[in-house]
Amino acid sequence: MSFTLRPATPADAEAISAIHINARQQAYADLMSPRALSLMARGVTPRMWAARLRHPKGRGMVAVEHGVVIGFVYVSPSQEGLPGVGDLEALHVDPAHQGTGVGGRLLDAGLEVLARQGLSTFVLWVLEGNERAIRFYLKRGWRPDGQRVHDIGGDFLRFVLAGAQVP
Repeated sequence: MSFTLRPATPADAEAISAIHINARQQAYADLMSPRALSLMARGVTPRMWAARLRHPKGRGMVAVEHGVVIGFVYVSPSQEGLPGVGDLEALHVDPAHQGTGVGGRLLDAGLEVLARQGLSTFVLWVLEGNERAIRFYLKRGWRPDGQRVHDIGGDFLRFVLAGAQVP
């Protein structure tokens, strides 16, 4: 599989929004009610993504194959204002391209962006029961820290990667 990574722009918002919804619906289908999935999807719009991609503190990267966006990552300094901490806010790959290395490359690119900002500890949230995502992050050195939050019909677990060497 041949794909490239590049910074995301507001022009990518429609593709990012579609991947965000499709990837979540596939990953969460057995973990959340249809109502919760529908509520979650309502908040994911091209307009929302265009605004996020214009935000001065957040950064997005997209994976592109033959001119088509097939995955994305979005990172920012800590939403809680924690010094030295960066948030991996979103990482989604089109379901047809999952398991091909796209997610790993996007993750590395997102962490590199945060590291260039001087951040050395990274945080993300994973829906409890999303075993594929949990295995993905555990394999890459992330560890759950025991914090959880209940949001839109599901429990999310916090994972932390501290002091990691970014590729």
